[in-house]
Amino acid sequence: MSDSPTHGVRQAGLVQALALLLPITMAVMGSVVLQPVQGLLGEHFADVPGNEYWVPFLLTVPAIAAALFAIPAGYLSDLFGRRPVLIVAMILYVIVGVGPFFLQGLVPIALCRIGVGLTEGVVLTVTTALLADYFKGRMRDRLMGFQAAIATTSASLLIPLSGHLGSRIGWNGPFLVYGISAIWLVGILLFTWEPAPDASAGEKTGSASWEGFPWAQMLRIVLVTLVGGYFFYTVQIEVPTVLPKFGVTDPGRIGSLMGLVSWGMVTGAIGYQFVVKRPLSVLLLGELTLIAGSFLVMGKATTHQAVVAAAFVNQIGCGGLLPTLITASMRFLPFEHRGRGSGIWQGSLAACQFIVGMTFPALAAALDGDRARALYVVGIAAVVAAAVALLVVLFAGKDAAQLRGAAAAGEPGAGQ
Repeated sequence: MSDSPTHGVRQAGLVQALALLLPITMAVMGSVVLQPVQGLLGEHFADVPGNEYWVPFLLTVPAIAAALFAIPAGYLSDLFGRRPVLIVAMILYVIVGVGPFFLQGLVPIALCRIGVGLTEGVVLTVTTALLADYFKGRMRDRLMGFQAAIATTSASLLIPLSGHLGSRIGWNGPFLVYGISAIWLVGILLFTWEPAPDASAGEKTGSASWEGFPWAQMLRIVLVTLVGGYFFYTVQIEVPTVLPKFGVTDPGRIGSLMGLVSWGMVTGAIGYQFVVKRPLSVLLLGELTLIAGSFLVMGKATTHQAVVAAAFVNQIGCGGLLPTLITASMRFLPFEHRGRGSGIWQGSLAACQFIVGMTFPALAAALDGDRARALYVVGIAAVVAAAVALLVVLFAGKDAAQLRGAAAAGEPGAGQ
């Protein structure tokens, strides 16, 4: 099967890949654009009752809304078509994203932030499904890896841009960053088309029916995604709270160190391109081993340099793990269910951010408030996950050896 199948007379290529990859930055905007101006937001809404809760709400609600709406977004894309749903969502995203720049009331701004999350869930889900529709085989697998690299790289660029706009304009300046999404919308309008099912592969047109949905495979992927996503977000959210234990208390310094850690994600996503042809079980084993070892080092570290170095290695593992999982799900999802399957995966990953925020502090509290020890406990869980992956690799190798032996002996069914 060719890497870029023909849809009618059209064939997807580099332009389509870029048009579908760049909107991944819209998900990053939802979570990082307001980070540099948290203090300014607090000052601006200082007279609003409960502002100490409202400001964190404005920062985090897009992620929650995206997680909740990812599956309905996939359902809509299967029912009404990928491209129409994506275009409507991107138009609304630009409007509600930039909208708070012109608003003053906290409630209208909060509604816009919820809208950002809802439309973000659509963009994440549908662009992933379209990549799987347009591309097949090794090219599709590689593009799934590039999603993670582009997301992480864009965060390192968007945060300084938001900080600059905040210092020049004020608390509402960073909302202008959402205007960049209008450029990605133009790319979708000009260079994409509504995909068609591959009749030769038995694919059907999307519908509202769940009949034939591969629940067994999807639930396995979701389970591993919840585990892997927990490891990923634990570093992103909790390592900054561990660094003060080693004397690193300046927010700017912590931000710089975590920016360095985030490049581990890029490294892992790029490295994934070179091992993408390896069996899924082998990839999971390697990635989970890196993750487990790094957590154990973080839990026993005696300097902040060791914590940062281990966190960097952790993100290398996560940078390979996340594209491995989304690639695995896209491989078995048929066209008519691909939107919903993508939504289930994206929703599962996004939910991990909330799960970590709720459970890790409780784990640390049970360990007398020692967050470093909590990281070590998470590392033990990662070791168990890696051990399970090892067993899968061993049994897969045993099955493959038996199959080759049966084929050599000429047993019936050996080649199936």
